[in-house]
Formats: sequence, C-alpha cells, structure tokens
Amino acid sequence: MSQFSQQNFKFGAAKLQASNKSLLSLTSNDGGEMLVQSATSGDYISVALGPGGLNQECFNGTAIVNGQQNQSLLSNTLYSVYLRNLDGNEYNCKLEFWETFKGHNPIIEGNGLYVANTGGVNIGLMYLGQVFTQNNDISTLIFASAHLKQCVYSHFNPWKLGFQTDVIPTTLNENASGRQVAPTILTVTEGIADAQDISASINFYGTHSQVLISFCIEVNGTAIDEKGGSQHWMLRSPLQYLTIANANCWYQLNANFMSAPPIGVYTVYPIINYKGPGSITCHTQILGKLSY
Repeated sequence: MSQFSQQNFKFGAAKLQASNKSLLSLTSNDGGEMLVQSATSGDYISVALGPGGLNQECFNGTAIVNGQQNQSLLSNTLYSVYLRNLDGNEYNCKLEFWETFKGHNPIIEGNGLYVANTGGVNIGLMYLGQVFTQNNDISTLIFASAHLKQCVYSHFNPWKLGFQTDVIPTTLNENASGRQVAPTILTVTEGIADAQDISASINFYGTHSQVLISFCIEVNGTAIDEKGGSQHWMLRSPLQYLTIANANCWYQLNANFMSAPPIGVYTVYPIINYKGPGSITCHTQILGKLSY
C-alpha cells in the first residue's frame, strides 16, 4: 500500500484546510513558505502565501481538475491536492486537484519531496494533502454531534485534535446485532504517518440476566490499492464481551481501534451484538483524536 509521511524540510510551513463547505484554503504557518516547481525554469522556488493564504472554490467551475481548467470537483470523490506555479512568478500559484483513485496519488522525488504522479511523470506539482467531496461539502465537523466528519487531510502540519460524538441511545431487541447507524465519523487519512486514534464506549442495561453482549469498532471505506486504484477496505477492532449478571443494572464496555488504514476515506461505526431474550438499552459514544 502507498503510505505517505510528512517531510521535514524548511519550506513546508503551510496547512491545507476547509474554510467552509466549498472553499479549500492553504494557509501559512507562522509566516513560513512553500516550495513549488517554477513553470518556466523547472527549478524549485519558495512561495510566500501571505496573510490571506491561497483559496480555491471547489464547486463553482473555477478549479483545475485532472489537468483541465475551469472545472468543478465531482461529488463524493477523493482528490489529491497540489500546488502549481502558473508562470514562474512566485506569487502566481493555484491549487490543483487530481483524482486519487485514478493513479494520481503522489510519488516521492529524489530530493525527498512528494509531487504529482501522472503516468509516472513529474509535472511539477507540490503535494499538499487530500480532500473528499462528501455530497459537494468539504467542511469539517468535529464538535459534539451524532455524525462527525473530517473531509480534508493536510500533508503538512496536520492538527491532531480530540473529538467526541454525542451519546446516542439505542434499544436492541432479542438477539439483535450488527452495525449501528449512529454515532458515526467520516474521516480522510494518509494512513500510517498520522493515523486517527479511535475509541468507543457503550453503557447499557438489559431486561434479563445471564445474556451476552459484544462490542467493537468498524472502520469501513475505500482505500488506495497497490496500482493507485481503489479497493474496499474494512477492519474491526477486537470484540469486547460481557455477560449481564443482573437485569436492570448498568454495565460498560470499551473498544479501541489500533490499526492504520491505507490512504483513503472511511466511516467509523459501532458494532453491537446482543444474544438473549428481552431487550437492552445502550448509550454509545465514539471518541479519540483526528489528524487533519
């Protein structure tokens, strides 16, 4: 699997982030600069982003997408985001988008920089991160809610912030099991370099004693494959088990997802299995840290 790690060099002091539902921004980190390949000379030049950064609307027909000018990003598509110099002027740069799962994931140059890969040819684009256009919406929601999402991943200077979903009550009847519709988290990641930290907890009580509960976390989505295409990827954390000793008493189980998925876009679900008569009432929450 292709995995990427942040390169430690002087000119990577910027962050890719969503400013709203449709605006993607590259902002300077403490006045630092970015390296980009000059459109005229082919040499690397440093670019000062300025106080307003570099901004690009994703859905109004003004973006460079798969090498074509004046395009809109497609809905529900993962893109690799690059920085392109337009004419050799260090102040004239633009964000550019290539579909990640169509072989346009970044490659590493001999100088240690990640650049665009279009048929194995470096076309002078500096890699910045990933963006997923969920229903034409790239915004980030990591405040308490039943459904959290993080659609942008910054290759440089990713923030790692704590999150927690709302506590969601659910009643499961006799011998019910499977994936729960809430809470959930949608997340974009580059994989091993800065994998998300994900935990979940469930508090529950049942109408009967001596019944079995099991609980785990499922991460399910689309990952890059070895040829730069896409593949389905799903993995669950180890199952946690508990037998309810007494009816109408509260119990708790916790699960931790410790694996790092490949570069891709994923949704995190709680999985609850109940074997026994009657019903159980569950209060479920997902929490941890997201890199974005």
